[in-house]
Amino acid sequence: MLGVAPLSGQERPERRFTIEVDSFEIAFVLQGPAVVALADEIRATAEGAFAYDLELFGSLPEEFGDGSYNRITITLVEGDERRGESDPARIDMTMPPPEEEIDHFLWKGVLTHEIFHLWNAEGFRYASVEEQWLSEGF
Repeated sequence: MLGVAPLSGQERPERRFTIEVDSFEIAFVLQGPAVVALADEIRATAEGAFAYDLELFGSLPEEFGDGSYNRITITLVEGDERRGESDPARIDMTMPPPEEEIDHFLWKGVLTHEIFHLWNAEGFRYASVEEQWLSEGF
């Protein structure tokens, strides 16, 4: 998991909430003051991304329908870099505090990109690193 440890002797603010997507629970863990302050915007962005992907694909990935996974956890942690990783039931992101308007577009882009990986991560496997664009190009 991507993460940033709290500074020595400091508590890192945290907020947890869930949304329901296609009768499936999506759990969010937000850590750091700037990320916690964006909770409503993060929720709206994720709901929009899931709605779009459901419209595009018709359902959640088959691993969720067949019971292989019973929930998705999305963790966003305030950190120095903007990056994300996903696997079939988990998304981990770090993001610096947004300072300019463009920063909001950038973290939203990373979050929606990682949500899309829930569908394509298992579906687009590549034989070599030269073919990684099949997964990362979306």
